Amino acid sequence: MSLYGSIVKRKSFRSFTEKELEPSLMDELVDFISELNPPVEDIDWNFDTLPYVDMVKISSREPGVKAPWYLVLRAERKNFSLQKAGYIGEMAALYLSSKGIATCWQGSLTVTRENDFPETLPYVSALAFGYSDEAFRSSADEFDRKPLNKLA
Repeated sequence: MSLYGSIVKRKSFRSFTEKELEPSLMDELVDFISELNPPVEDIDWNFDTLPYVDMVKISSREPGVKAPWYLVLRAERKNFSLQKAGYIGEMAALYLSSKGIATCWQGSLTVTRENDFPETLPYVSALAFGYSDEAFRSSADEFDRKPLNKLA
């Protein structure tokens, strides 16, 4: 599945299996993210891939979704740093979806500077990921969207 094809197939998964990810897949994910050219320049950013146990250690509470892995996005506090982190995270979500790996944004997590790893940029957001028994969408018809006239 291509990244473009992942746009239709991707969804937020709430349950993950304990099946281990192949080490080569983790290496490919790190390479993919490292080679991204986000649209916003002049904002330092970095990321970590953390197992569940380490995510719990740095967050103020357990993640809303228990997954084997979390992509932790960090960026310096500047204008558009959230957009940059969101772009990176969403590209990672599409990449993982293209490989058959389930994802779910973790918007309610809080990581304080005291609990985070020393010498890192401030925490922005996290993306849970791993294998799931749930199926990806098979077509755009499966989207549960409100009609446009209900939004505007």
